[in-house]
Amino acid sequence: MSDVMFDTLRLAKGFKESGVPDGQAEGMARAIGLEWQSGMDALATKADLERLEARMATKEDLAVLEARMATKDEVTALLARVTAIETTMATKEALVRVQSNLLLAGISAIGLSTAILGVLIKL
Repeated sequence: MSDVMFDTLRLAKGFKESGVPDGQAEGMARAIGLEWQSGMDALATKADLERLEARMATKEDLAVLEARMATKDEVTALLARVTAIETTMATKEALVRVQSNLLLAGISAIGLSTAILGVLIKL
């Protein structure tokens, strides 16, 4: 609720002096006062503005932030590096798979060679 008061008595007196009947003048002043008060309650108070101001960034804050921001070219270069790293990682993963397959093939070949050698020795 606003601390600012609306003088309905003064308004009613002005209506009466203008020839408006007493009851009507008082009723109109009361209705206008209520509407005025509800409009005042919707306005920001000094405390509201101070709370908002305390949360706002200063020019210095914005300057620091701007200095730390990457440019569009820097972001593009960074994305290119990330893509290159992802490509390299995929290549290394493929090499690991190939090495694993070769290892398994080598183990199988050793097993086959051992079996053949065993047959030859028995002959």
